[in-house]
Formats: sequence, C-alpha cells, structure tokens
Amino acid sequence: VLDSKTKEPLPFANIYFKNSGLGTATNLDGRAFINVQEILSSDSIIISYIGYYLHTTLFRKGIDKDFICELNPKTNKLSEVVITYEKPPKPTKIIKEAIKNTVKNYPIRSHHLEGLVLR
Repeated sequence: VLDSKTKEPLPFANIYFKNSGLGTATNLDGRAFINVQEILSSDSIIISYIGYYLHTTLFRKGIDKDFICELNPKTNKLSEVVITYEKPPKPTKIIKEAIKNTVKNYPIRSHHLEGLVLR
C-alpha cells in the first residue's frame, strides 16, 4: 500500500475482506500477507488509512495474487480551534468539595454484583 503522490509505503494500513471479515495491517514497508484459503471465490478488499480515501477493489481467488494499491491523500478542512486557559481551582477547594460530596459519592447501601470467572 503506497501513497499515490509520493509512492512512499503506508505502514499499518488496514486491509480486510468485506464478506469474510478476514483482515490484517501492512508492515513498515506497506506490505501485507493474507492466507486466502478462507476467502470466498470473490470478495471485496477494503483498504483504509487515516488521512486517505478508502480504496475498495474486487479480489478473485486463484486469479489475483500480488497487487499494489495506491491511496489518495484526503485533506480535511477544519474550522478554527480556540484554546482558552482557566485558572485551576485551589487544591483546598477541591478537597472541601470532595468531603462535602462524600455521602453522594459513597452511598451507604450495599451493592451486589454477579460475574463469571473463567480460568
């Protein structure tokens, strides 16, 4: 899996077969290896990577073996981000609030939880 503009490999791109659910991720060189024994006779391969358009292609078992996929970069225009700073409360105020809410945060009535532990 490569970047269509720079031809650089895209490590950790997601690759999965739509109908069978089988999938993997590319290695640092943008390569992936999948055992196709469990794949249907034909299935769609979906390849995704953050910051790129999704790529879907048809895979035909016994015909398609090796192929190179080039993903197109996708730019997302973000709106303005405003970061503001508020002075944090004094530690004594936080402790007083915690003490004031002790009953609310730690109810007196007991709770019964059930679960199953497998070993």
